Amino acid sequence: MKTNRGLARLSVLVAIICSLPTASFAAPFGNEFQIVKATGGCEIKKTGADKFEPLTEQSRYAYGSTVKTAEKSSCVVKFAEANGCLVYEKTDVSFTQEDGGKTKLLTLVKGGVELDLAKGFRTDNELKIKTPNALCTAIACAFSVEYLLVGDLKTTFVNVTEGEIGLDGSYFSVAGLDAGDKLNVAESPEGDMIRIKAVKGEVTVVGMDTDGTERKVALKTDDIMEIIIKPSDTPGMVDVVYRVVFADPEREQLIWQVTRRSMVTPLAIVPAGNPAATDWDRIAVTPPRPSATPVGKQ
Repeated sequence: MKTNRGLARLSVLVAIICSLPTASFAAPFGNEFQIVKATGGCEIKKTGADKFEPLTEQSRYAYGSTVKTAEKSSCVVKFAEANGCLVYEKTDVSFTQEDGGKTKLLTLVKGGVELDLAKGFRTDNELKIKTPNALCTAIACAFSVEYLLVGDLKTTFVNVTEGEIGLDGSYFSVAGLDAGDKLNVAESPEGDMIRIKAVKGEVTVVGMDTDGTERKVALKTDDIMEIIIKPSDTPGMVDVVYRVVFADPEREQLIWQVTRRSMVTPLAIVPAGNPAATDWDRIAVTPPRPSATPVGKQ
C-alpha cells in the first residue's frame, strides 16, 4: 500500500471499522449502516422523515437516509466488518440500496466521502458512489470521491489510494483507475460540455467511435479529453464531438464526431462558496482538501 496524505486520513477510519477481533471480509452489508463516530454538527434525515436530526454514535440507520455534515464536522460510517467510509465536512450524501439490497449507492449532492473496503467485499456486495456527472463503482479498494461546483462547472474529483474503481458518465467510461491515479470530471450547467482530466497517473477513457464501436484513449498526467454535445439534424439524436489534448506537445490532438441518442440530463446544484471558474485548472491538480476533518485527528 502506498503511503500518502490520503492514507494518513484512512488510518483513522480503518482503526475504527476494524476494531472487532474477527472481521469477515465478505460480510453482507445488511439493510442498515452504523454511525461509529461523529464529530461536530452531523445530522441525518431518516427514511420517510421530513426533517434532519442529530446523528447518534453507535446507532444504526436504514438505507434511504441522508447524512449531512457541517463545517469542521465529519462522521465514520460502518457498512460491515472492515468496510466503511469517512464522510467529509460540508457534505450532503444519501445512503440507498438497489438490487434487493445487494447494491449500496452513496449519492453526493455536495462534499465528499473516503472509503476503505475489504478485498473480498464484492462476494456479497456492490457499492457505487454517484455524483451529478459521474458514477464510480468500487472494486475492492480505498479511494475518495468529492463533488462541488467550480465556477458553474459540476466537478467530480476521484483519488484512488489502493485497489481499483470504474467510472461511468453519460458519454464516456473510464477504466484502469487504480492506486495513485487522480481524475477530475467537469460538466457545464447545460450538460453540453464534459471535460475529463488525468490529474495523476494513467487511465483509459472509452468513448464511441464513428462506426458505433468503442474507442479507447489512454490519458496520462495532465492529458485532457473534452466532449461537446450539440443537437443533430436527426430528431432525438445529438452530435458528440470528442477532442483529446495531450500534455506532450509532440503528440497531435485527436478529434472525431459521432451521432447518437441523447443521454444528457442537466442537473443544477449550487452549493455555497464556489471557487471562481478561472480557478478550475488550479483546483484540478489539488488533492482532496485537507480541511476535511477526519474523526480522531488531533
